[in-house]
Amino acid sequence: GKELDESVAVVQSRCDEDEFNVYRETVGFIMGEMLIKIMNPLYEKHPEIKPKGLKQNIWNRMNNV
Repeated sequence: GKELDESVAVVQSRCDEDEFNVYRETVGFIMGEMLIKIMNPLYEKHPEIKPKGLKQNIWNRMNNV
């Protein structure tokens, strides 16, 4: 996730605005899917691996749970 997030700044500095917007949107989609479908279920099954700063999962935040 970190590498994907950092890549957005690289693309912004080297590509035109349209390419950057498509890339940023795609990275956002990928990171959201990764969190919701992979990381959150993993954290529920193995809470000991959940990063200390991550209090609640994104699904709960989106639904104000």
